[in-house]
Amino acid sequence: MNRRLKKIRKAKQKEIRAIRNRFRPEVYKAAAYSVGSDFRSLEVTAKTARRLPLLVEIRSVLWPDEMVLHNFEPLRVVRELCRRGHLAGALVATDERFLGGNPGWINLLKYNTDISVLQRDFYFDPVQIYQAKAIGADAVVIDLEWSEVQQVPALVEAAFEMGLEAFLKVADPAMLREVPVDGVSGVFFPLPETESGRLNFPRLQTLLDVAPRNVLKMAVGYPGNASDVARLVASGVQALMLDDRLWRVPRFAEAFQQISRWSMQYPLQQGD
Repeated sequence: MNRRLKKIRKAKQKEIRAIRNRFRPEVYKAAAYSVGSDFRSLEVTAKTARRLPLLVEIRSVLWPDEMVLHNFEPLRVVRELCRRGHLAGALVATDERFLGGNPGWINLLKYNTDISVLQRDFYFDPVQIYQAKAIGADAVVIDLEWSEVQQVPALVEAAFEMGLEAFLKVADPAMLREVPVDGVSGVFFPLPETESGRLNFPRLQTLLDVAPRNVLKMAVGYPGNASDVARLVASGVQALMLDDRLWRVPRFAEAFQQISRWSMQYPLQQGD
């Protein structure tokens, strides 16, 4: 276990103990479920989309260099992206210490935009999923780099109980051989690149062939041109989350607009 993961696990276990000491799980679950909020399904959006759905991750600390986005205003940023193109959803960080996120950003976006809002955190216990429901998330994204394989079924089951969609984020779809995908709506995986930084499409096709057919296949990366987008669509990628390179561009809204325009050129061929 690397040093960063040890710190994250220690901090999250402290948060989990605080929740469990204050509330019995069944009480917390009932309270969370009673919270009213419009549900926006990313799964439905992706399965019915005619163009490649685009998503972004909202957090103020970028990895691996821990670059801080000072004076980051998530609502202003998301509204600008929505104005510039067809933003389908946002993966919102709620961990403050390691991701520079904020739980309040979930409802901020839910009440002021029409996009799907997914929660990004480090999940180790179902009570965190109940909490996601309580703060208004539409879905949770469980990153297998930070959650142990044996924890995943309980986390996915908790999402199902709360009426949330559960997505997995994996370093390689081959990892899915070790994880049950029952109840999972989709999988995010990084787009492979060559040593020169170009998208590696032969490798991408191999990864897509490994992923289960019954889940959405969603990529995380940064296309460099219209041809990249065309090949992503042709390969069967069903949604694209732009990675941190978007926020490192001085004119990120214009960069997003360009990628959105590229995606408009290539209609999706939706299957069953």
